Amino acid sequence: MSIIFDFDYTNTTNYGTAQNQYCASCNAIKTWELIKKSKYFTLFSIPILPQSTKYWHQCTECKQGDFLSKKEFDAHKNIADINTDFANGTISLDEKEAQLNAAFLALEKMNAEKKEQALSESYKWLSIVALKTDAELLAVLEKQNDYQLDFIIAVEVEVTKRRLNK
Repeated sequence: MSIIFDFDYTNTTNYGTAQNQYCASCNAIKTWELIKKSKYFTLFSIPILPQSTKYWHQCTECKQGDFLSKKEFDAHKNIADINTDFANGTISLDEKEAQLNAAFLALEKMNAEKKEQALSESYKWLSIVALKTDAELLAVLEKQNDYQLDFIIAVEVEVTKRRLNK
């Protein structure tokens, strides 16, 4: 008896638009959507166990975006669900605004905590960033989505320090 195993089945779920926000690639305010990709272990081509799950937040126009933690994804999904409920007529405009205000406050708090953690982790990058040229530092700042937040903070500190020393 032969058993066929596979690890390449991927299920992609689009949870719709979460909010409008600035897209560095488009250089404009654009609508962003939530994507969840789950990779599964299969048996006879039937998905059995999830291998990994990735959460993604992307611009609907250029498809550039950011990976999210499960906690961040859930916060953005809450916003998408509120917008969907309003569009379906399940909640009123007043309910939508109240729920969105609470959801955005929670998201702002989460982002502040994330930035605080990145700030404390950025210190390990300061000695590495100090060796970079001005052109390299500016290139990092132009493509911030390609780098970790703690590295970007270290670059910003170094650029500020160099400007003050000139």
